[in-house]
Amino acid sequence: MSKPIIKVAFVDFAPTYSEKRLLSWFERDFTPIVDEDHPDIIVFSCFGFRHLDYPDALRIFFSGENLKPDFSTCDYSLGCVKMDYRGKHLWVPFSNYKLMNVEPNLPPISSEMARRKFCSFIYSQDKIGEGTLLRIRFCEQLMRDYKHVDCPGRVLHNLDAPELAARNDAANWLESKRRFLSNYKFNIAFENSAAPGYITEKLSDAFLGNTVPIYWGSDGDSTPFPKEAMICANDYPTLEALIERIKEVDENDELYLRMLAANPLRPENKCSMPDCLKQIQDFMYKAVQENIREHQEPRVSTINSLYREFEEYKRHPYVRAGMKVYRGVQKLKRLLGLKKA
Repeated sequence: MSKPIIKVAFVDFAPTYSEKRLLSWFERDFTPIVDEDHPDIIVFSCFGFRHLDYPDALRIFFSGENLKPDFSTCDYSLGCVKMDYRGKHLWVPFSNYKLMNVEPNLPPISSEMARRKFCSFIYSQDKIGEGTLLRIRFCEQLMRDYKHVDCPGRVLHNLDAPELAARNDAANWLESKRRFLSNYKFNIAFENSAAPGYITEKLSDAFLGNTVPIYWGSDGDSTPFPKEAMICANDYPTLEALIERIKEVDENDELYLRMLAANPLRPENKCSMPDCLKQIQDFMYKAVQENIREHQEPRVSTINSLYREFEEYKRHPYVRAGMKVYRGVQKLKRLLGLKKA
């Protein structure tokens, strides 16, 4: 019996997105055909406004960023922030999404792993998110109070590592990072920002690299990754307390190897990880079957167009400069006592 044909379009994604991977979301239950002119369903992300051009399609939002969906512009959503919206949102940690079709290939635990180099820190941006500043401060303090940390990235750079592929070389980056991390006992894996359920490849890459992550993020809830396999910075009241725990694990081989053995990507532990692709396929089947578009009034395309124009207007450099001047004037008035705080 042939599968139903559905016409789908993928819009507002970053240039590096994989259409093949997105099509796999539908291929178990349907025969998807890409049609950007007259789609039945559009899957869209956060890098544009083309989704507003399809008022009659079933609209499904997906993003690996720390963003909550806007249900005034989508019918269903898949995202990295844990939330509930009448069963219309599927929580998909980006770490799990990145693990799809990846073979861990972790070696057996050996005592030699407790004698590897101490710790790595690989980051390229140092401005966006509270976790960004926290991880820099933590890494600097860890080096000052305990041991040197190898930092081959742009941030806190103190080591050249030509074996690491360029970040924009997606085909080779993960494997080169995994090999690099495997030389270290620990890896600092702090998220850029925090939100419930927001867990990215920073954590899963450390597990793929057979190293123990020093993790911060997701408000301290690392589910589905076990706390036994990491040192979770959220669980410690100060950076000093966190560093004391790192010292304890680093200086106790038995404790360290026990933590390393709890890695959820090891063959004996893999059953604890959810099947991310199956979750998404089940969700897409439900969305298509319910097809809530049949029970809603069509969105007003004129309003959508105006909304898009307004968002684009706010991004204009002259408008942004004017807003900055306005805020500066208001701040000066408050400082001079001419305006109430």
